[in-house]
Amino acid sequence: MRPDSDPAVTGERYLRSVAQSTADRKFAVALTIAAALLTATSSPWWWHRIFDAHHDDFVGGCETFTLYAQNQFDALGAKIWSEPEPTGDNYRGISPNEIVNVDGWVRTRNPYPTNPPPLDVDAWFHLANGAGWVDYAAVRSTPTNPDPANGSYAAVVSPAPLDTDCQGTWRP
Repeated sequence: MRPDSDPAVTGERYLRSVAQSTADRKFAVALTIAAALLTATSSPWWWHRIFDAHHDDFVGGCETFTLYAQNQFDALGAKIWSEPEPTGDNYRGISPNEIVNVDGWVRTRNPYPTNPPPLDVDAWFHLANGAGWVDYAAVRSTPTNPDPANGSYAAVVSPAPLDTDCQGTWRP
């Protein structure tokens, strides 16, 4: 008699195949549940570092407050920087006297170290919408008019406030 035709052997094989198929199904169900949980919750802490080119690590700050892009000295307006560092990517993004909503500030390195006082500050304001940063010299607390002498830095109108309650930390 062939072993395949022996009912005891055939039954044993059947039970093993059922057990194996049950184990496979349990694994597939567990894998499906794990995938669903991973995609249904928020992204893990490392996700933005890999897939989000516009992340920033600003910690702290305060409620949103309004500043204005400077309209006093050339170059008018304000650059938006990708990070609060002079080496960060930047582009001209804010027109003169345009409202700039920020939610805090940090100290790092001054992008314009040769600026005379009071514009020689190493502070950067974080844009409240998360789009980047503006440097201290680029914003004022009120709208301004162009300086006819274009360089009378002693007459800086309404410098932006650096309230210590709004100071945060930047983690590159």
